[in-house]
Amino acid sequence: MRVESVLARTCSHALDGNEKAKTASGSNGMTKNPHIGSSLDDLFEEEGTLDEINIIAIKRLIAWQIQQEMVKQNLSKIRRVC
Repeated sequence: MRVESVLARTCSHALDGNEKAKTASGSNGMTKNPHIGSSLDDLFEEEGTLDEINIIAIKRLIAWQIQQEMVKQNLSKIRRVC
């Protein structure tokens, strides 16, 4: 499976979940709790660091996915010289 497709699917799923959390309402149809403050994304956006933090998160996600695939394929980081 291509890394781009896995990353796109994973990031898309994570963003969908984040949006659902922001707009979630109770099972009885009530709106969000008014006592809950802003999200960390809002804080980082105010500070101007949201893009940097998202880049770091994506890099960590890619590294984790590569590591998982290496385990699955029984590969290691050791480079063999012929």
